[in-house]
Amino acid sequence: MKEITLKPFDRVVLFNKNVIEKNDLSVAVSGYVNSPGSFELEKDMYVEDAILLSGGFSDLADQTVVYVNREELDPTTDISSIKFTVSIDKQYIMGLKDKPSEGFVLGSNDIVTVRKDIAFDTQQSIKVSGEVNYPRTVVAESKNVSLNYLIDEVGGLTDYALLKSSYVIRQGKTLSMNLNGLNKNKPVFQNGDQLIIVKNFGSVTTEGAVENPSIFNWEKGKRAKYFISNSGGKLNKIGGKAFVILSNGNTKKVGFLKNPRVYPGSKVIVNYKPKKERKEGAFLNTTTTILGTVTGALTTILLLERL
Repeated sequence: MKEITLKPFDRVVLFNKNVIEKNDLSVAVSGYVNSPGSFELEKDMYVEDAILLSGGFSDLADQTVVYVNREELDPTTDISSIKFTVSIDKQYIMGLKDKPSEGFVLGSNDIVTVRKDIAFDTQQSIKVSGEVNYPRTVVAESKNVSLNYLIDEVGGLTDYALLKSSYVIRQGKTLSMNLNGLNKNKPVFQNGDQLIIVKNFGSVTTEGAVENPSIFNWEKGKRAKYFISNSGGKLNKIGGKAFVILSNGNTKKVGFLKNPRVYPGSKVIVNYKPKKERKEGAFLNTTTTILGTVTGALTTILLLERL
């Protein structure tokens, strides 16, 4: 006990032992167990005992290692919790031993966390449709899902497939990705993706500030300005900047030196120029101001002459 020097009129109060000791000692178990929760801490309670109280490991649990977080009560540090990595003794859990090998004893307010076994990660399912020989949903054998892997799984591409115009839907939106220029062995697909392989024929549409917005049959080698010209050209004075939206989500500008290739399913769009705000009466107000100034000057000159 630390020695303290008492001064006159100091009072020394002795409390019962139960006042300074916690009576509601408990531990918590969370993660991949059957019945996570808080449990009464018993004397010499091992990590394995807490797992058994929580109903044991769930089917997806990593049964080899768990984490234990313990409160850090030192006010001189910024640390509030210390984490221990504890190896599990399966033979003790199965009742084949009286004491676990590591024998990690739990303390009050310890939190035991059981993690998920890495082998039970979500399977990757990708739907492949369009110009492939056997369209279907592919359940991948690993996380590394590449374009070549998917194409092999659906029996290859048909003779009518066009990768330059094919695309991927992810979370309901078109993923901006050029499949033709992609490293086809690189894993880029995720669970829930949809791969659509487009035909090498189809339509191209023109929209916006053109004389006659139209739908054209796609012709190989034709570029954006060809379709703008065959839609009557841009609207006079109000036709603005033009661009191409490819079916794979990529957008390309059309300009003086830019005339991108167009593929089936593409849109060629011409924007409208923003309307200029007309300042009504501006000319009249300016003229009135000038006339007023001139009139005032002439009046001043006449007054001076009379003087």
